[in-house]
Amino acid sequence: SDLDIQRDTKDTAFVYYQNCVVLVTANGVEQIPYNQIGGYIWKNHVIKRDFVPSTDGIKGEYERFVGFISGGKEGNEVKFDAFRSAIGYMLHEFRNPGKAKAVILNDSNDEQDPKGGAGKGIFCKALFASRAFFAVSGDSLFFKPSNSFNTIFGITTK
Repeated sequence: SDLDIQRDTKDTAFVYYQNCVVLVTANGVEQIPYNQIGGYIWKNHVIKRDFVPSTDGIKGEYERFVGFISGGKEGNEVKFDAFRSAIGYMLHEFRNPGKAKAVILNDSNDEQDPKGGAGKGIFCKALFASRAFFAVSGDSLFFKPSNSFNTIFGITTK
């Protein structure tokens, strides 16, 4: 028998917490109990903490952090929206195979020898706490045709 696994759709993402499922759409977020979803979920997709929505209108730490790394205390709205779009894309598990995308973070200076400190690592670690990801540090990539992306595709070469 086939299992009916609950999956993100083009318009809705499902984020699983210990106490509820959070539906994320363009219109906002909604908490629903597990018995109202239409399929099974993988145990390792459940985030090991309760979802507690903000009720006081105060920005969360991550939102404030993204504001800082996107251009200062108030942030650059264009860069902030780009970060928000990247976050939404990476947290949403629906993918159109004909429109595959990669999110690449780099330092915003012109130096040839980047020194870090721009917040890329913290930005990614927060995402890793919300979904399962496969990340590759740019420092570890050596573009040789024979083995550049072996770890991504699970390919072994001799």
